[in-house]
Amino acid sequence: MSEPEVQRSSRGLLSIMLVIQAFSVWELRHLGRLRRRLVEQSESASRQRRRANEFYGLSILDPLTGLYNRRYGEKRLREEIGRAEKTGDPLLLVALDCDRFKTINDQHGHEAGIWR
Repeated sequence: MSEPEVQRSSRGLLSIMLVIQAFSVWELRHLGRLRRRLVEQSESASRQRRRANEFYGLSILDPLTGLYNRRYGEKRLREEIGRAEKTGDPLLLVALDCDRFKTINDQHGHEAGIWR
């Protein structure tokens, strides 16, 4: 191989190496951006899950007493009826009705009814 052919081959090989190196740099930057976006999306999903759990808690708990509300009780009762029917286990429901509870609240305030 003559000297000019060796130089052309060397330049060609060098050009190919530079293109490969440039592509590698671009690929690393692209992967870094993808990684950052994935982390951001994961953090956003975690925040949304925490917020959903908070809202769920607000939807089933009485804010004054911290006790479960009727909506939650009805849901759990349906679940337990289904479980009892499926397994054949007996189911017992105890219900409490406080008459004239408004009178107690009016006389002593809502805070009197909070169990701590």
